[in-house]
Amino acid sequence: MITLYTKPDCMQYDLSKRYLEYKGIEFKEVNIFKDDEALKALRSKGITQMPVIIADGHDPISGFRPLKIEKLIMDEQAGGTEMNMSSLVKSVEVWAMNKGLDKADPRAQYLKVVEEIGEIAAGLARNDKFATIDAIGDSLVTLIILAKTIDSSAVECLDTAYDVIKDRTGKVVDGVFIKDGE
Repeated sequence: MITLYTKPDCMQYDLSKRYLEYKGIEFKEVNIFKDDEALKALRSKGITQMPVIIADGHDPISGFRPLKIEKLIMDEQAGGTEMNMSSLVKSVEVWAMNKGLDKADPRAQYLKVVEEIGEIAAGLARNDKFATIDAIGDSLVTLIILAKTIDSSAVECLDTAYDVIKDRTGKVVDGVFIKDGE
């Protein structure tokens, strides 16, 4: 069962609710201002941003996050099976194409990549695991889209990079791989 927790006058709640309704997903709504126990339960889990979507066996989804909601819906419809990397990449590519982002200027998309990479640094600096995980995911999304803007794919880019590094030699110094010759 999916539960959507919210507070009054929350635009992201409205978007999340409409998205779930549009997808035909049954869910329970809980207004945390009217349910003290729900508010206490969310706070005990460290959840402060509304709305939040919670489903058994899944990480909470805070804010309006259509890709995460879509993954949750697909998991629920598949009986809780996690999406694999290729399914996620395909979902991001389809989402990007539906938004016309695959035709965007690659330089503009690269700026989004840099922005999201900066959010990784912010999450690490604040020792905020959730923010760091979210920023890594957002960075991957922007890289997948960047690959599409140059008529490539994330898989092709990763395969190309792996072909270059697979036989690379070097050593690890302070947790960083230093290739031979550097």
